[in-house]
Amino acid sequence: MMSIAKILKMLLVVFTMILTGMGTGSAVAEEIRPLQSIFSDVERHIGELTINLDDIRKRIDFLHNLPVTHDPVIQELRALDLQGWTLHLEQWELQLEHLRFAETMLRKVQGLPGELHELKAAWRLHEGQYRTSLEVYRRQRDTIEERRLITEGHMFERYLP
Repeated sequence: MMSIAKILKMLLVVFTMILTGMGTGSAVAEEIRPLQSIFSDVERHIGELTINLDDIRKRIDFLHNLPVTHDPVIQELRALDLQGWTLHLEQWELQLEHLRFAETMLRKVQGLPGELHELKAAWRLHEGQYRTSLEVYRRQRDTIEERRLITEGHMFERYLP
């Protein structure tokens, strides 16, 4: 499973190259890395992310189907796990939308070189919204992880003398 950080780093490299190509001419960008190769990378990452999303959905289904427990600490741990995996799913769905948007933008860059200013503006707007959403997910994930750590502590305290 490819980590979010690796995918984001790859996207940063790809879009830096795209913007460089927009600013210095597509011939320079083609010399750096052919656009078809970039399409292949994005398509591969979309495929990998789609598989990973299916795996996360299976994990969430597994959590929904666990036997009922009357232990409030275990209930809390399971609830936090479910929240964490659901958040993970939402974040990766956002990332998949982002990759698809990136692919669309790349195709437009390839097909409409006269409209680069509009494409840059659309990309910047999308990028700002995407960064904001990622930050919201990071804060939510930190909150869940902190709550889970505290709850785990409560569970282990039971077994300490």
